[in-house]
Amino acid sequence: MDTLGKWLTPLLLVILSVLAVLAFLYPSGEVMIAQGPYIDGAFAEGLTQGYMTMDALGSIGFGWIIFRAIQSMGISCPKATAKYTVIAAVMYAVAMSVVYLSLAYIGATSADLGTDFTNGGEILTAFTNYHLGLTGIVLLGAVMVLACLTTAIGVTTAGSEFYSTAFSAISYRRSVWGTMILAGLVANVGLEQLLAVTLPAVVALHPIAIALLLVAPVRKVLAPSMVLVTVGTALVFGCIDAVHILGQMPENMGQELEQHLPLYRYYAGWIVPTVSMLLVGLVWSRVMTKKLQLAKA
Repeated sequence: MDTLGKWLTPLLLVILSVLAVLAFLYPSGEVMIAQGPYIDGAFAEGLTQGYMTMDALGSIGFGWIIFRAIQSMGISCPKATAKYTVIAAVMYAVAMSVVYLSLAYIGATSADLGTDFTNGGEILTAFTNYHLGLTGIVLLGAVMVLACLTTAIGVTTAGSEFYSTAFSAISYRRSVWGTMILAGLVANVGLEQLLAVTLPAVVALHPIAIALLLVAPVRKVLAPSMVLVTVGTALVFGCIDAVHILGQMPENMGQELEQHLPLYRYYAGWIVPTVSMLLVGLVWSRVMTKKLQLAKA
């Protein structure tokens, strides 16, 4: 992890900065008019495509890594831990915002490079080849290797530590090997096939992950039962959105949901029920706490 933080991540940021500067100073063309699903449903398309970055799912594992890194510095005070965690979160948010804005701008200005692109990887390849030729392709390859390597190391470390702690029959070393072998096999199915296979699971799991992130700041005042109810609500409505995204929702049921479920048409029908259940849980937990206090008095 020390090598990851001191060398790989800074090198990745430098290379990404080069691509970002090229994108804004030397765009490949004019900003194109919205096409396809982005004409009337930019929010919905952006949300579902954003799921595929898996940032919300990854943040749960990476949060554990950050905690362990802070603890390894000899910091055990909860307030100090929270302080440095917030600093890390703000740094991440700023850096990722710059990265995604740069990528969005590259995509919006790359219409002159071709029209038969099927994914963002092909657009990035055309962009770097247009500006830097073979050097650009090598540079992009370095970005992909470093980005995937830093993520793979972090997720493998967090996941293997969890598995070795939760299941006595699984050692840390075995979990690492198993994760790497399985990931290596999955990675070779191709980007288009990988997205198609993982989309249902990713769409269904992300509401759960975001619900957990919403619960985390109030977990001390929220009854454990309401945590389960909130996460369960996210799971149910997340599955409904997954069926909708896959185009498998029966037409009659889809029409009813669009009329009565807020944000359903934007593939975000889980948001209002989950947030509402969280608020109800907070109120219920507060009422029950006061009743217990009165009973003890």
